[in-house]
Amino acid sequence: MSYESTRDLTLQPHVANVVNKHRFVSILTGGIVDEALANADAVGVSQESSPAANSAAIPVLLLDGGKVEVEAGATVAAGVRVMSDATGRAITATGATARVLGISLNTADVGEALTIVGQKAAGEFVA
Repeated sequence: MSYESTRDLTLQPHVANVVNKHRFVSILTGGIVDEALANADAVGVSQESSPAANSAAIPVLLLDGGKVEVEAGATVAAGVRVMSDATGRAITATGATARVLGISLNTADVGEALTIVGQKAAGEFVA
């Protein structure tokens, strides 16, 4: 199961970049989405990949307390707070200014599926 008790939106991806499936995404100027950057805020997790140079809308699950599957960008233990790496993958939240995007429910290695409880508390930091 990749998600549970979530809300989703269809959002237009950044045409110049491919948005990969199961990545944290941020809203950019003009209301388009792109993979979240390292330690960046995110609105949700992409549920489909966007084809290159294509602006067809993709579904995005919102980080509002539901279970969401996201790709791990490093080994992540169960029960830790997670943030985005430079390509929108989940990594363990570290540092005083890390933007917490959820709590991990399982352990995952790089490239594996990590189930999180999306926790989009505005401006929540690790410290």
